[in-house]
Amino acid sequence: MKVRYIQPAVIVFIVITALSCDDPNRPGSGLSGVWEGTINGYSQVSMNDTQLVVTLTQDDRSLFGTVSLPEADRVHAIENGNLDEFFIRFSFTSAGLITSFNGTLKGRNMEGTWVLRQGQETIESGSWQVRFVSR
Repeated sequence: MKVRYIQPAVIVFIVITALSCDDPNRPGSGLSGVWEGTINGYSQVSMNDTQLVVTLTQDDRSLFGTVSLPEADRVHAIENGNLDEFFIRFSFTSAGLITSFNGTLKGRNMEGTWVLRQGQETIESGSWQVRFVSR
């Protein structure tokens, strides 16, 4: 008779444990840390793949941090960073030009497109990708 009461308790324990595990595919698990990869077609530095380092601090759905282009010795503060489910958006401003990044989170990787604008005019665009490397 007691076995019937133990069995539901075990099932509840397993479900609670599974739901509380840190899933790297779930945005709520935290994007804070250093992400490294490449940006393609950014003529401000090079038309080829250029190293890209994104350092993030996540506060709920808001993203803060820096975007670094080591080859150009440039570090820019992230503006308007946010996370909506698996979609990531952030930008930085330099010399009156706004570079906007849009992408998706896939586990420990992010990838997407970027656009360099002056006002409403698109100057150039390309792709970017980074992977998580450290906290």
